[in-house]
Amino acid sequence: MRHLLLVVVLTSIGCATKKAQQSYLYTGEVFNELPLPTPNSIRTGSGAPGYAYWQQQVDHVIQATLDVENNVIDGHEKITYHNNSPDTLEYIWLQLDQNIHNENSTRSREGRSTGEDSYSGMHVSALTIDSVPHEIKVYGTLGKVNLDTPLLPGVSLEMELDWVFPMPVDANLRMGYDDSYEAGAVWELAHWFPAPCVYDDVYGWNTLQYIGRGEFYTNFGDYEVSITVPRDFLVIASGELDNPEVALTEEQHLRLQEAAKSDDVISICSEDEVAEASSRPGGEGDVTWEFKGNNIRTFAWATSASFIWEASSVEIENIDGEQVRILCQSAYPKEAKKYWVRAVDYVKHAIKYYSDTLYPYPWPQMSVVRGAAGGMEYPMLVYCRGSSHEGLFNVTDHEVGHNWFPMLLNSDERRHAWMDEGINTFVNYNSLETYYGDKEHKPDVSKYIARRFALDLKPVNTKPDLLKSRGHLSYRKPGYGLRFLREEILGKDRFDE
Repeated sequence: MRHLLLVVVLTSIGCATKKAQQSYLYTGEVFNELPLPTPNSIRTGSGAPGYAYWQQQVDHVIQATLDVENNVIDGHEKITYHNNSPDTLEYIWLQLDQNIHNENSTRSREGRSTGEDSYSGMHVSALTIDSVPHEIKVYGTLGKVNLDTPLLPGVSLEMELDWVFPMPVDANLRMGYDDSYEAGAVWELAHWFPAPCVYDDVYGWNTLQYIGRGEFYTNFGDYEVSITVPRDFLVIASGELDNPEVALTEEQHLRLQEAAKSDDVISICSEDEVAEASSRPGGEGDVTWEFKGNNIRTFAWATSASFIWEASSVEIENIDGEQVRILCQSAYPKEAKKYWVRAVDYVKHAIKYYSDTLYPYPWPQMSVVRGAAGGMEYPMLVYCRGSSHEGLFNVTDHEVGHNWFPMLLNSDERRHAWMDEGINTFVNYNSLETYYGDKEHKPDVSKYIARRFALDLKPVNTKPDLLKSRGHLSYRKPGYGLRFLREEILGKDRFDE
């Protein structure tokens, strides 16, 4: 929170504009009063939650199947929606993010097709609420369900539905499909199931369309997810594997247990075992992997027959002052082995560093997967690439760091990309310095400030879907601004207090 308040003060200074000249350069007084909202019982003047603060909880039980031959995902879902707000809800909005590829999406109608020709989108059927059939009306990447019986404050409802969608194969928008590996393709799934939009005290229902640059704003909840894939596939996901005795061989189960208490990197499935029948459980037909994830804001998963799977663990001090071990995993095809042999160590460093300097990592595991997505974060799971050791370290450290911002601090990424990207970029600089032990890997902050902050650019709090310089405005400007404040203005000791 200390870092967040510093970000707000620093970046708000740069948000004023001189619209008469259509310029984004700041020309006002440095110490002008900030236009902050009036404190109330929900949100206090300090930024801390008030005694009346609330947020919705949305729990999911999902059964999904990957149809490899047709490249289709289909599933059944039970959603338990807890209305913790003081408001009566007459309808529920759902996020249908994969509809971004459809020709009727806002992005496509703006002339920015994702390249998925004739994409049918996410089809929802058999929707019921408390066992009563309901209709869904689809508007691009959103769906609206009018409730026959309004949902009162403090009351929950159960929504059940079936859905199906084709896996995008040409567009890798924070997930994707990559068939360039000898032992088989990699599927990386994210925002792959219908989920209620956030309802909060600021905007009510948050119904911004998913266009691509702006990321996500989602509800916390508990997940029970069953994923059915071909028998020779491995699955890595946003949760803890709940049926290792079914999904793994006895030897793999023992290796995973060893890795969970070891500092050494253990091969759960080695390069020599990839695609070998002996490396998978005996029997015929598909295998269902079961995962549980508690108090997370979404659920992602990756699967392939080509994965080399390695794991270790790292010890941290949890919120109760106890020493606990976090399982750290990597999964990658053999084509990426040159750099990925150190991926588990990169994950371990990030978990340890951010737990010590920010807040103890609250979940049991963290995994990094190599596939189609170049760099994307989800709870307990990140997708990365990287063509050098340092490049892979940087992207892994950044994406794992996102498990603090926004996976713990649940900011609205679709409106305020700078909040999670900027804060995370700032803490990444310090993690990088700690790992490499020198400063030559970090750009000179003074030169960057002088060169880039003088440009006539939009404020950092501009919605990311409207930005052309998102890399600078969402990542580097707030990140370097905080670093400049820490290293050149306040000094490290004073800032870190």
